[in-house]
Order: sequence, then structure tokens, then C-alpha cells
Amino acid sequence: MKNDELLGTLRREGTLRLGLKEGLACFQGLEPVITEQGMNGPLQVYAMDDLWITLEPVPGGDRVLRAYASRSEAEDFVSRRMDQFDRLWDGCGCRIDYDRRDPGW
Repeated sequence: MKNDELLGTLRREGTLRLGLKEGLACFQGLEPVITEQGMNGPLQVYAMDDLWITLEPVPGGDRVLRAYASRSEAEDFVSRRMDQFDRLWDGCGCRIDYDRRDPGW
């Protein structure tokens, strides 16, 4: 998927799940603005055009991309996801729904 196609899909859908290779290829040569260590690998935020995009590795190796209109919205997602990971480590017995736009169980 080319970046213009990717951005168009993210603008329409808000989220997109891609395979590992395709998910990483979209961001080749770009530096993440934010990187946090998630449960399945680095959770990163990229600035592309007018969007702030989170790139999250999920169980099974896929990558879920989410588009936000502002950096603060993307930072809020990362913060809430990291809070979820903390609760998981505390043994809440919950399962994360990785395909949701907003952090949810």
C-alpha cells in the first residue's frame, strides 16, 4: 500500500490493520515522534501530512495504525494504552481489543 493510499484509508476509516512487512514499509525513512515500549513491541507515533498516526504491534505480528487530527490526541491514545498495559501486568485478567480506535477491552 502506498502512503497516499494509506493516508486516504486512514482518513476514511480511522484505523487500519496491516501485516508486519507492509506496516513497517509505510514508515520507512521516517523517524517516530514518540516511542513507548508496549506489550508486543514499540508503540510509535508518526507525523504524516496533516495526520498523527500511531503504529502499534499486536499479537500475531500485524500492525494496527490509527489516525488522529492532533499530536495531543495521539499522545492521549498512547497514554491510555500504556495505562491498560499496566493494569494487565497487575493481573486484571482483561483482554485488549486492538482493532478499536480508542483503547478498549
